[in-house]
Amino acid sequence: MFKKLMLLAVVLGLSAQAGAATNRPSGFTTICKTDESCTVAANTNVAFGASGAFVYKVLSGNFVCSVATFGSDPIPEKSVKECSISSDGSTGTSSSASSSSSSSSSSVASGSIANGRYSIINRHSGLALEVSGAGLNDGDNIVQWEYWGGDNQNWDVASLGNGYYSVRAAHTGKSVDVYNFSMDPGGEIRQWEYWGSDNQQWAITSVGEGYFTISSRLNGFALDVWEWSAANGGDIRQWDTLGGWNQQWTFQATGVTSSSSSSASSSTNTGGVRAPYLEGFGAGTTGGAGGNVVYATTGTQINEAMCNRASDTTPLIIMVNGTITHGNTSKVSGSCDTTGEEIQFKNVSNISLIGVGNNAVLDEIGIHVRSASNIIIQNLHVMNVKKSGSPTSNGGDAIGMESSVDRVWIDHNTLEASGGESDGYDSLLDMKAGVTNVTVSYNLFTDSSRAGLVGSSDSDDANDNITFHHNWYRNIEQRTPLLRHALAHTYNNYWSNPSLSYMFHAINSRMGARVLVEGNYFYNVNNPLLASDDSDEPGCWQTGENTVEPEIYYSRSVGDGALVIPSVSNGQLQSTCSVSVPYGYNLDNSADVPGIVSANAGVGIID
Repeated sequence: MFKKLMLLAVVLGLSAQAGAATNRPSGFTTICKTDESCTVAANTNVAFGASGAFVYKVLSGNFVCSVATFGSDPIPEKSVKECSISSDGSTGTSSSASSSSSSSSSSVASGSIANGRYSIINRHSGLALEVSGAGLNDGDNIVQWEYWGGDNQNWDVASLGNGYYSVRAAHTGKSVDVYNFSMDPGGEIRQWEYWGSDNQQWAITSVGEGYFTISSRLNGFALDVWEWSAANGGDIRQWDTLGGWNQQWTFQATGVTSSSSSSASSSTNTGGVRAPYLEGFGAGTTGGAGGNVVYATTGTQINEAMCNRASDTTPLIIMVNGTITHGNTSKVSGSCDTTGEEIQFKNVSNISLIGVGNNAVLDEIGIHVRSASNIIIQNLHVMNVKKSGSPTSNGGDAIGMESSVDRVWIDHNTLEASGGESDGYDSLLDMKAGVTNVTVSYNLFTDSSRAGLVGSSDSDDANDNITFHHNWYRNIEQRTPLLRHALAHTYNNYWSNPSLSYMFHAINSRMGARVLVEGNYFYNVNNPLLASDDSDEPGCWQTGENTVEPEIYYSRSVGDGALVIPSVSNGQLQSTCSVSVPYGYNLDNSADVPGIVSANAGVGIID
């Protein structure tokens, strides 16, 4: 009988404890009850509720434990509720903090995050980071929600090689973004087209036990579940990095792998429109992000927009919606340096020149970038720029860059000529006399004898760090590209020509240039990779997996117009040196490149 009474007492005691615990979250201590006054330290997360239903608010000093203080009643049928704080004095967690994601994926252990696709689960709420409503547009909100596996809840995480990561939604390719470059605690977090700017770069730092803080490069603020919400739809904001559980996240791998450094698992995506993204040596280029947006239908209006800035460094986005010609382009006077013969970015920085849909054409007028930095040129059709005949522009280059140019992104443009040098044309894209940190991506180079070069002569050794990826070289005879001295990376590009005899050479590495060549698709390409003896010294290359169809063909040999050509083993071009790049990137299978590039390269693909 005594044992039964003792057992009954134990059971009743445990029941009482369990009942009491339901009036505060696990790991919390009650500090007062309904309508009582309480005191907490600065920025303390306080739970208010009973019977397992709670709301949370960060409070400081004296407050009344009431519905009025917390703004809502989590359980109206209970007249007496409790206010509680974390037992260990930390910011604590809700009752759902220990709940796991419904994903069957494994959590990433403490340490660095490998490139790949993840769900990102908050430690406080157990809910997943998601783009609200699976929105597709720039500016759509980022919130938390119960994980159900949608692509709007999955995120492609990739190292940028500088200690920071890009974090992009799987369903749009858009980035987690500090909205409007906010420098304030509480600033909103949205999705936005990926530009690689500081407000889209994130430090992912382990805090132990498989959890991480995610902090912005722009301001050091952390991704924060706003006001400690435990509800679906709870907002994600930025706040001082305090390390509370509402700022701690676990990464659940979904089984989709992206690339890391020069070694990458390849994708099998064979088509479909991709959102623009910036990777490679040009990463970090922001152009005019955060500046005024000006629409231009004439070249004169482009020049006026540049000249009307507060300074030569004031961010500016120029949206081109019309055909730019010599007839509608004139020099604008003032401190700015413009001309009527070309669109010139000289002694300026922080500018984006972006076409609207299919409507942006530069007809017989080129773009000249000189002594400039942080420039984006995107979604423009530049055609028939001549160096001889009439009218002439930009030395015959569709886009030309020279003399102390740094951080440029050339993306989704169509660059076109109607012949070669004898017809009055030069190159589609030239870089010379000190051009560094450039990414050239998803452009269509077409119907020209020369795509472009890096380094205009054997003595031009100031150019470096150039990335070419997912470009389409269609009906191009040579210089895709020609390289002197520079370090370059060319991957997932597509060459297509009407016959093997059409192309003189593709990638030409001279004067000690080093180029990493991988994941490319060469179709009907004569001399796909070589070091020409037109220069005093050869360059070299490291090759990965490339596809050459219908065969690897060389019409030139050592002693007969070429200094070095690669050996061939098992149908692959072989390396002549070791080349690496200091950044992560996404590498597609070379066999998939024609479908991917033809669906995405050139003007009018993006909005």
